[in-house]
Amino acid sequence: MKAYRHAQPLQSGGKGRFGGHPIRLTIALIVKNEEKTLDRCLSSLKPLLDAVPSELIVTDTGSTDSTVEIAQKYADKIINFDWCGDFSAARNTGVNAARGQWFMFIDGDEWFESTEEIISFFTSGECDRYGSASYIQRNYVKPDSDKQYGDFHALRLFKVYPGMRFRDIVHEWIPWAKPLKLFNNYVHHYGYAYRDYEDRRKKALRNIPLLKKEIAEDEFNLKAYYQIGKEYLVLKYYDEAIKCGWKMLEIEKSHKNKIWRLSTMHNIISAYYLLKKYDELIQITDGFLRDNPEPEIIYLDFLYFANDAAFRLKKYEKSAELGERYIDIYRQYKSGKLDESMLLYADFSFITEKSRQRLILTVIWSYLFQAEAAQKERALPLLDELTVNAKANNSVYTVFFSAAQFTGRWEAIQALFSKALASGEDDSRSKFIACTEKYITENSAYALNAEDAVASMPEEDPFVYLNRLRRAENSGSRDEALGVLQWFLDNEKVWDDRVSDVLYFAMKEKINIMPYLLKIDTDDLKYFAAAMGRAHSDFTEVTLGYFSAYSFENAKGLYFTVLTKEKILLSENGLDDGAYMELFESYAVETARYTRLLFRREMFQQVNVPALPRAYRFGYYIGEALDAKKRFDSTAYLQDLRLALEAYPVMAKPVNLLLEKAAKAIESKKAKADEFNLLAAKVKAQIESLIAGGDLKQAAGITEQLAKLMPHDADIARYRELTHTQPNMAELASGLPQ
Repeated sequence: MKAYRHAQPLQSGGKGRFGGHPIRLTIALIVKNEEKTLDRCLSSLKPLLDAVPSELIVTDTGSTDSTVEIAQKYADKIINFDWCGDFSAARNTGVNAARGQWFMFIDGDEWFESTEEIISFFTSGECDRYGSASYIQRNYVKPDSDKQYGDFHALRLFKVYPGMRFRDIVHEWIPWAKPLKLFNNYVHHYGYAYRDYEDRRKKALRNIPLLKKEIAEDEFNLKAYYQIGKEYLVLKYYDEAIKCGWKMLEIEKSHKNKIWRLSTMHNIISAYYLLKKYDELIQITDGFLRDNPEPEIIYLDFLYFANDAAFRLKKYEKSAELGERYIDIYRQYKSGKLDESMLLYADFSFITEKSRQRLILTVIWSYLFQAEAAQKERALPLLDELTVNAKANNSVYTVFFSAAQFTGRWEAIQALFSKALASGEDDSRSKFIACTEKYITENSAYALNAEDAVASMPEEDPFVYLNRLRRAENSGSRDEALGVLQWFLDNEKVWDDRVSDVLYFAMKEKINIMPYLLKIDTDDLKYFAAAMGRAHSDFTEVTLGYFSAYSFENAKGLYFTVLTKEKILLSENGLDDGAYMELFESYAVETARYTRLLFRREMFQQVNVPALPRAYRFGYYIGEALDAKKRFDSTAYLQDLRLALEAYPVMAKPVNLLLEKAAKAIESKKAKADEFNLLAAKVKAQIESLIAGGDLKQAAGITEQLAKLMPHDADIARYRELTHTQPNMAELASGLPQ
């Protein structure tokens, strides 16, 4: 039977403006029930149709919706085709009717973002130097999202030649002519964005019998073997994909075709990787590349899989070797030294700059995890390459710090930060700072090295000066520390929570922090307090020591005092109950003062208080409770404490302790009152017994003793009357000053 080999057809010639053709371009589609996407597809073609002498042919294969009506608004010709289960037959209706020098096909569920590059290709005459062209098909993963996608070079434009036809009943294609033009223009395509795995599975199960039919008609149809292997991968029939692949390669030995050999090997290696048969994958990759040493773009995917497999097996020497080969081939690819037509024959996963960066990270780790110091040193040139080319992210920063730690070479850290600063992107700077802070926090043994690396940089950046401050504090150089603190006072626009340590060290040095607070936006103060608390284990000790020496009447200083004390109260602070409640009481006083500073008196009327924000309602009620306590008004005190707790539940612990203490005091007072009343009742009974027995003198004496304790008691007045010891009011009055 006839073999399906890759064709290199002769280009047609002819006299006239378009090589003997009446127009430059024919665009053709086959459609069926595509009313949801067709208008968007055809409207995206209109700029191209308007700019280039062209025609649009639409072949309908049996639509029952409004597809044909939509097509009529744009198409020069509509062909009705009775579907026969053969995609090439349907496509060839457009080829047969085409009048253009060039033929382009597109699907109804695709639409161009822009056709400017394609327009220029035709209007400039550049097309005369090429035989075929490819645009990018951007295949989205999810139906309702444009975030995840893969780009594929779809061969869709051909200079027409005699006998040009689509081939194969599914995954139809046209043999193409070199040279090949690769466009950067792309179409959006959701045709592979399935709502669930079952939808994708149904399509794969539909395609496999059609592909097997093609093989039955031509046992050397290598492309069909490759496509079946792809469908098996979709179905997760990995063993079947491997078996199909090896069978195809056996057939290929007697019917050599490099393109489909490489594409099929891609299926095989992918299947081994997905089966996690990493040792076999590495052996197969090594053997294939040894037998086929001439570099190809598709080797990038082979090597990426093999590199990752070796790394997972902790075969770090092998992982580094495979990764270095990937890097070398990638350089050749980007410099245009490799045949790019291979991009048309496989779904590549790892030929992007992002993939290269991920692989370089793996190679660096592979060197760092080896025992020999010389191997660790081999990671450093790759760090330089990342510094120059890579967009920094957390993974990049992490490997830089680890490499510095393993090799003792911290210069790369400085180069990375210099690059982040030179980019002018605050996001890059922020990520570097975040990673540095995380590293310093989690790697105490190397924290000083990281601090010193940044502190030694010449850049006039707040983070550089912050690390100089840390270095000075760690070395006990107070003069240097004070000099750096002054730098922060002298420089504007450096005050965000990433330099919270400036406040911390100023407090530690017990200098007046009010000038620093005035430079910080009030809304940011809470982030400073939180950052200091997270970063320093002695935050409680430093803060309490500072506020024992300094207090603020200024509203901003008072607010910062409240924030830092609140941070301690709500953290694992190590304070005993006595010190904790002493801190809370000072916090309560300052919170009340701050609240009264902020609001006019009218806001503290009962009708207005509920309108206050929670923290300030708490400030109001806790202030009222403190005032009630001074008046010995226990009822109001308890009521205001409960209202304070309701307003600000985060302070439940200390407020509940106060409520418990007040309740115990009231209970104790009541118990003492009950005991006194019981004793008083006994004394009264004794007095009444003495009066009844006529012993008025003794009764009078006891009455006078009891009167000192209960001067307003009604029984005392009655006892005095009965014992004739009622005070003589005239005598008392005569003793008063006239």
